[in-house]
Amino acid sequence: MPAITITCDRCGADFTWTAKEQRFYVRRGFVSPKRCPPCRRPPNPVRTCEVCRVMFRLEDGAPPEHLSRCLRHRGEGSTSPPGPSSTETSDRS
Repeated sequence: MPAITITCDRCGADFTWTAKEQRFYVRRGFVSPKRCPPCRRPPNPVRTCEVCRVMFRLEDGAPPEHLSRCLRHRGEGSTSPPGPSSTETSDRS
């Protein structure tokens, strides 16, 4: 089997489908790939905090808990909306 050049359906880049990859696909019963290797990779779940530059893994697609802790640690407040302060709640009694 000779190597084949395929155009990626997603990004339009040409990529080579090697003879070794073709044999692998045939053994597994797969059809030829439609996307290039970079487009087939899953998105990277690891991000870097913009505030402290610490790497963290995304949980449910968003980093708000880490960012809130980081901002509180640096004394810059919280990303959550403000709630009643302890003096406001104690004045109501």
